[in-house]
Amino acid sequence: MYDKENLKKESQDLIPCPFCGGNAEFVFIEKSKWLMIRHLPKSGVNCPARFEQICDTFEMGKNWWNTRS
Repeated sequence: MYDKENLKKESQDLIPCPFCGGNAEFVFIEKSKWLMIRHLPKSGVNCPARFEQICDTFEMGKNWWNTRS
């Protein structure tokens, strides 16, 4: 369900960060069994967005990430 190909495919629907223009990606933490969004700010930018956010589903994560402002 959370293999690398699926995580990469779902991450393509995440828009760039409105604060720094950096990217985000879904990651699955095997040890804790958590699906997370990891924010990768552009180099040299101190971005106010959180770097990691736990989400229950891909849809929840996409909604959370894509509707920030």
